[in-house]
Amino acid sequence: MLKPAKERLEWIMWVDRDTLILDQCHPISGFLPPESSRFGGWGERSTNLDRREKNATHLLVTNDFNGLNNGVFLLRVDSWAIELFNSILAFRHYNPGVELKFTEQSAMELVINEDGFKEHTQFVPQHWFNGYPEGGARKFRDRTDGNGLDEEHVRRGDYLVHFAGRPKRDEIMTDWLNMVEELPDVWEYSTVQRDISTDVLRFWRGLGY
Repeated sequence: MLKPAKERLEWIMWVDRDTLILDQCHPISGFLPPESSRFGGWGERSTNLDRREKNATHLLVTNDFNGLNNGVFLLRVDSWAIELFNSILAFRHYNPGVELKFTEQSAMELVINEDGFKEHTQFVPQHWFNGYPEGGARKFRDRTDGNGLDEEHVRRGDYLVHFAGRPKRDEIMTDWLNMVEELPDVWEYSTVQRDISTDVLRFWRGLGY
């Protein structure tokens, strides 16, 4: 925020350290709403960076079976983001009687449902960029279809896998890392099991973007 708007990043992506990129060909910008104020086109930076949609999305988050999972999220770089983090950090001080089961994650979930924040927060499908593993690295590599998988379970073509709450994560992640390094390009060899590109566009168009 110390830089002028035209020089600073528009968005940042937070990822917990227990995550692993599966598809390095997928740009992070592919998850964002196609705002005319952000780009002249999908790949062309607009010269009018101060023009924003009235109800612009500032935060992309996902839910899992426990509610909000803030291990991975996308955040627009602006004053709204500063207000959000200040409110999350101050939540326990001003609400000492509220139980925060998942500490700062629970505080964030409560804050983004308050007026002033909920209007600019968009929950997106979990599998877009916060999918969970099912069955181990070798099964991910060898699986021929998505039978038996829930929507949040990663498959070839997905962007990222998140090992949230898994015991022995160091061992599990090493196994997955070795597998990913050996895995042929799923797009080049047509072994993709899920391509969300069309779904992302349809999602944002359904919201009026």
